[in-house]
Parts: sequence; structure tokens; C-alpha cells
Amino acid sequence: MYSKLPQLKKDKGMEFPHFPSRFHAAVFKLWETCSADDIANALDIDKKHILNAAEDMGLPAQKHTELWKDKGYITTIRNAWHVLPYENLLKLLGWTEDEFA
Repeated sequence: MYSKLPQLKKDKGMEFPHFPSRFHAAVFKLWETCSADDIANALDIDKKHILNAAEDMGLPAQKHTELWKDKGYITTIRNAWHVLPYENLLKLLGWTEDEFA
């Protein structure tokens, strides 16, 4: 589907046995660098579900997520590349395939 990005192996992906689901792993890994709105948009889910999951996991209140968006996007990519497929990662960053490539 994405011609400019490296092709990924079609396997099960990484396992996250310490999280109840891949969704929880994504919320946990993205919480400090992405706003709840951006996470919800990337996962095509209501923000309420993101906030509930964060509260259930005892995550602190979010702060400075806009700074991460502008200056720390590499950290966000490193936190998310193994949790989200390209389509969701591009939505999270608000980038096109060309920008990401």
C-alpha cells in the first residue's frame, strides 16, 4: 500500500504480555508525547476510551504534548513504530507518506 516506505513482514508483530491489549500498549507508549485527541484520532476511537484506559493504568495528567509534536516526533515514532501500522502512525503524526519517507 505504501510504496515509499519499507515493506514490513506480515507476522503477528511484537507481543506485549504485560498489557491487557495492544490498545493499552499504544496508549501507554504514546501518553507522554501525544495528546489524547491525537491518539484517539490515530486509533479511530473516542477520546473517552483513551482517557479511561490512561486512568485505569494510572498514567499522570498530560503536559507538553505540543512540544513533543513539533520537536520530539522522532521519539514518538520510536515509541510507536512497533505498536501502530503505517496508516495509524501517519494519522498520529499528521504527515503524508512523503513526509514520513
